[in-house]
Amino acid sequence: MATIGLGGQLDLLDAAFHPRNRCSAAAQIPNHIAFGLWSLLGPGAADTEEVVYCRIAEHQAELHCHGGAAAVSRILADLTSCGCRVVSSGEFAALVTDPVLADVDLTLSQAATARTAQLLLQQRTLFPAAVSDLKNLPPDERGQRIGEMLSWWWFGRHQTAPWQVVLCGEPNVGKSTLMNALVGYERAIVFDQPGTTRDVLTAETALAGWPIQFLDTAGLRETDEHLEAEGIQKARQRVHAADLVIIMHDATVPQRSVQLAREIEKLNTRVLQVWNKIDQCPEAFTPPTGHVQISALRNLGLEELQRAIVARLVPRQPPEDLPIPCSAWQQALLLRLSGHRDA
Repeated sequence: MATIGLGGQLDLLDAAFHPRNRCSAAAQIPNHIAFGLWSLLGPGAADTEEVVYCRIAEHQAELHCHGGAAAVSRILADLTSCGCRVVSSGEFAALVTDPVLADVDLTLSQAATARTAQLLLQQRTLFPAAVSDLKNLPPDERGQRIGEMLSWWWFGRHQTAPWQVVLCGEPNVGKSTLMNALVGYERAIVFDQPGTTRDVLTAETALAGWPIQFLDTAGLRETDEHLEAEGIQKARQRVHAADLVIIMHDATVPQRSVQLAREIEKLNTRVLQVWNKIDQCPEAFTPPTGHVQISALRNLGLEELQRAIVARLVPRQPPEDLPIPCSAWQQALLLRLSGHRDA
């Protein structure tokens, strides 16, 4: 299903909307559903679309239709020919309601999980009220309040954009096998030849209700092969920008991993070190303190690894009654209210 928001002169719709109850679009009972057909050629035309219409205010309504691109494009084209102007969902919301509430609602619609949707639903009340209160505070108190809110931007932005976790390590250490195990399906090709992963592969899932995007990168090593070298360069860029880097070590050859870990930590200090293939160690293996040991192939230690990932990404949460910015627009608004020149 697709929903098209309508605002302004609703009687313009009468040229194409033909409801079963035969009432005009502007005369429909507010918050009552009206089923009908859509066609500029009349209700008996061969190419009609079935639609559901609901007037939600004097000059505002919603039109629900089939979610396919062809159906939506056809209705939008018809609306344009009737004299309507097509705008983005964000622009429409800003036109028909308070801009702050409009952005909060838009952000809520982009929630990736039930957990983030619940938090964003709380912010729907908290954030607009806080913005209204900020305008009446003395400058010093306002700045302190805004600073507290902005300090949680790192958390708020991930209510719609997933945390990025990069898997990196030497070739054939088991990165692709681990990503497949974490997301629950074979997203990455697994092969025992080093250098198989040439590009950055991504897959999204949720851990403890938090949206996470895993990135499987090319094995980091020196190579003269052009495509592999390009993949390694992309891997280094993703490592630098990641919210968390999982450095994978091969527990069967632990002496090979020390230098690589040092190089990665120069690019990003937010790391979690994981020792894979513990099921293949001839003797009991004890990793350094704070490291996690697993067998991605045998699904050993994955629950502990998942808990460790969540603990690193979300070490703390904001108080439930604290308004926080959860979109770039909200962050910029707070910066403007604080008097920040670059906002």
